[in-house]
Amino acid sequence: MTTNQDRRRVNQALLSFLLGSSAGVTRAADSDYPSRPINLIVPLSAGSDTDVIARLLGERMGRLLGQPFVVDNKIGAGGQIGTQALALSKPDGYTLSLTFQAALALVPHLKLKKPYDPVKDFSPVGLFATTGNALLVSANSPIKTLAELISRAKAAPGKMNFGSWGVASGGHLMGEYMKKLADIDIVHVPFKGTSESLLALLNGDIEMMFAGYGLATNQVQSGKVRVLAVCAKQRGPTLPNIPTFSELGIPLAIDGWFGLIAPAGTPSDIINKLNIAIATVCKQTDLADRVATLGMKLAPSSAAEFGALIQKDFQTWGNIVKDAKVSAE
Repeated sequence: MTTNQDRRRVNQALLSFLLGSSAGVTRAADSDYPSRPINLIVPLSAGSDTDVIARLLGERMGRLLGQPFVVDNKIGAGGQIGTQALALSKPDGYTLSLTFQAALALVPHLKLKKPYDPVKDFSPVGLFATTGNALLVSANSPIKTLAELISRAKAAPGKMNFGSWGVASGGHLMGEYMKKLADIDIVHVPFKGTSESLLALLNGDIEMMFAGYGLATNQVQSGKVRVLAVCAKQRGPTLPNIPTFSELGIPLAIDGWFGLIAPAGTPSDIINKLNIAIATVCKQTDLADRVATLGMKLAPSSAAEFGALIQKDFQTWGNIVKDAKVSAE
């Protein structure tokens, strides 16, 4: 529960930061910020994992800062619509976005004309949580391990397939990256959404697919799928017994993430106050437990660290898109 003491702690931490820093401060600390509700753009639909954690973070930051965070779902084009809206917003701290990795690091590479520059058009506030993807096969599949899958694929080049929720989707490109790293030839089968590709997997129409931890965990618990490996730097919180690709000799380790961003030019004292608020709410044990049920792990960072991560993943996904020779247009 947020108290007046928590709010004072945030303000005191910000003041200490500003007094101890000689660079990056565009104006004196605004003790009145925020003085009105904050618009929180979510670039995916209500009920999505991004939307769920945006509401969790927004509610708690709102209580801490004394003003509500009003969620505004601006959906379309894989997160492009909402993200572009943020880029065009006034940089006053009253319009923010809880974004996800693909919206900043992947989507721009799929457009002939980039809708926004993930580095120049935004001010990173801070990382909030990380997650990952899992490689699934049906529970009825004879394939029990990643080694078996790779062996079968090499024995029959071009005969095995994998599904995804669309051409140039994260699931598609993750499969293409796996093909390159494992030196196998498997065929991509695109569907209109995750539900359709999952149904195809369960019906035996495709042999494997990538899915987020939340979906993978639910399907494992229902006994419908088997997870062969997770493509993240560490094992998933809801799949602790499943090895990472790296553990199995394939250097496929890309963490998914969710973080808070603001329009470029947002005053640094506002960015710092918001960043301190994220760090404060991430210390709440019940929040950590809640995001863990979604297959995520709290991972608060500084604004600079989050900015470096965005740049790194933007380059990584750019290389994957280039190698796969795909476009959403």
